[in-house]
Amino acid sequence: MRTRCQGMCHFLGVDKVVLDPGDPTIIYAAATGVGLWRSWQADNGGAFTQIYYSQNQGNAGVDRTDFALTKLPSGKVRIYVATGATGAVNGQPAPSTANSQVWRIDDAMHPAATLIASEIAASGTFWKKLTSDTLADPGYATSNFCTGQCWYDIGVYTPQGKPDTVYVVGSYSYGEVYFGISNGRGVLRSTTAGDPDVNNNNVTFTDLTFDAQTPDPTSPDWLTQTTAIHPDQHALVFAPSNPDIWFEGSDGGLIRSSGEYSSISNTCALRGLSGAGLTTCQRLLSVVPTQLFSLNSGLSTLQFQHLSINPNKPLGELQGGTQDNGTFQFEGSPNIWYESVGGDGGVSGFDASNPTNRFHTYTGSATDINLAGGDPTQWWYIADPLAASNESVRFYMPIIADPRPDKGGTNFAGLQWVWRTTDNGGDPTFLANNCNEIGPFTGTGQCGDWTHVGNRPLTGGTISWLTRATADTGTLWAGTASGRVYIFKGADAADPSTASENEVSNTLVAVPTTPVRFVSGIAIDPANPNHGWVSYGGYDSVNSTVPGHVFDVKWDGVSAHATFTSLDGSGDGALGDLPVNSLVRDDLTGDLFVATDFGVLRRDSRTGHWHSAAGALPMVEVSSLAIDSTKRVLYAATHGRSAWQLKLCDANRH
Repeated sequence: MRTRCQGMCHFLGVDKVVLDPGDPTIIYAAATGVGLWRSWQADNGGAFTQIYYSQNQGNAGVDRTDFALTKLPSGKVRIYVATGATGAVNGQPAPSTANSQVWRIDDAMHPAATLIASEIAASGTFWKKLTSDTLADPGYATSNFCTGQCWYDIGVYTPQGKPDTVYVVGSYSYGEVYFGISNGRGVLRSTTAGDPDVNNNNVTFTDLTFDAQTPDPTSPDWLTQTTAIHPDQHALVFAPSNPDIWFEGSDGGLIRSSGEYSSISNTCALRGLSGAGLTTCQRLLSVVPTQLFSLNSGLSTLQFQHLSINPNKPLGELQGGTQDNGTFQFEGSPNIWYESVGGDGGVSGFDASNPTNRFHTYTGSATDINLAGGDPTQWWYIADPLAASNESVRFYMPIIADPRPDKGGTNFAGLQWVWRTTDNGGDPTFLANNCNEIGPFTGTGQCGDWTHVGNRPLTGGTISWLTRATADTGTLWAGTASGRVYIFKGADAADPSTASENEVSNTLVAVPTTPVRFVSGIAIDPANPNHGWVSYGGYDSVNSTVPGHVFDVKWDGVSAHATFTSLDGSGDGALGDLPVNSLVRDDLTGDLFVATDFGVLRRDSRTGHWHSAAGALPMVEVSSLAIDSTKRVLYAATHGRSAWQLKLCDANRH
């Protein structure tokens, strides 16, 4: 495949294929990283040839190009293109070529070389750029419309029979929403093919992200009465009978428009805007949906990342982090989970001494503490030392509470170092006055008092898993992204830097004996803190030298390395080559449970065979498991099919 690249091409595959609306032998395909391609017998003998190159090739991040085809009354084929990579985020400047853009061509049936030349020249003869990064320009409506997340949030759509109507979806411009120049520009619509409407203030695209139910931004119930689309957009379709009614899919579920539109541009003056900012706002809000309707009732599609159990109420209270939809609390009713805190929901946990105290994470190293039973108004940010370290960190950081009730307030977090706090992140009075997530932030002092455990960062990439032993006060196990396993002694020392680090794996020696894949779970033997079970993510094919997903690990406390024994099995009853995302142990029976991309499996400690843990669970990716052996309950967090509970068998079955 030959491409026109600026700098290095990042070709990651074809993610969209569409047939020409007038000739199904003509095929269009968008390839991640390199733009739009066409197979047409009249041009280059039908070989796929590039007709649009991404403006973002050679920049950091992953570039995507989406496109939509439509037929004009003249019979010519029009193409809309949306493209973007890593652009400006929250108003921070970036090279103009990195910002997301929208382009259009009104007659696609020309040789590829001619089309590419037109794009390079930006002449408008064939390809026409509809986007400008200048605030006063009408084309600003689609500037950076998918911010730094075009690899994830991008789309362009045109309803059949309305070639001048085009929708662009992306991600919020957070610096513009809530009293800014727009309502976020997550979903944009033009009825003039993206050209300025000279009869209507040169409007190009308008912002459909919020509806018009409470348009006055100074109203105290503005955000509670106005329906808004989620910040991250992925799909849009039109009602066949009325293309003004559209259905939009996002990280927040499903939204339907009423099919009617209103102007709320008069509210722009209430936002304190003037000059180009006021003009831009008036253009963007001149046409918004009269009403948006959430269709999420009964739609259990949230992607749970992690579940944590209240140790005092294992059947009555959970926390569940969900991808980009907050951390929810379960209080006993499967039909009612309330959102305790918004944003991305990652890993959470409860204080073993007082489960009223709890924590959750967003993405990266961002984490909050709550000492009020999950009260949504009392989440206090405690991650300043973690953020200031500039250490690499997983998308969802591993973080645990010390499981011993006599160690209340002690939490451990993993970046490249292991970190520890012994007082829930700091003085509660200071945190309450300075670090509440809903503000106000005073900017005085540091939110959080984390300190390093050990005297060096761990080798082998970011820390992917942490587990504390219950058999003693000083043992902590850690796993890394490259599969290395460490056992710390003295993790509870007054000076945590004195905790000894013992790497018990040998993944990166000349002949590795453990998988070079990320550690996805660790369970420690409650009777022996130097004995545990470790799981690995990914497929064996990622590193065929050392296959295996679940290992029994024994360390004598002296040797340089532990003994790793594969528990995958062979023949009937084998685990199989499945990505294992989480591992827990039933300490009363010795059974192991693993979460895989295809459900939950159980290893019977009597036979060593792996079986499906139970029926009823759909074949779905399970991201995390949580267990309470005493109360005989197992919880599973799934990607897209909600959270599940399994009542375990009688512990006396042996």
